[in-house]
Amino acid sequence: EELVDFDAAARSFQYRIIESPAPVVDYVSTIQVLETAAGCTVTWSSQFNVTPGTPEADAKRLISTVYRAGLDNLASVIG
Repeated sequence: EELVDFDAAARSFQYRIIESPAPVVDYVSTIQVLETAAGCTVTWSSQFNVTPGTPEADAKRLISTVYRAGLDNLASVIG
């Protein structure tokens, strides 16, 4: 992974994956913390291309599973 951008004021950062066993290429992801009335919300989004031969739905499901695990872990750490 490589940090692409960090913006403390916007509470966000962007990174790209240089090499991965995941069936995606040109992966760039953004994580941002947004203040809400109840506390905060973390958004994690990405853009990527699917490796040839991999069904797009499979790649999206894998990335979604990684996001869910990461966000669940974050919630367990900060309560």
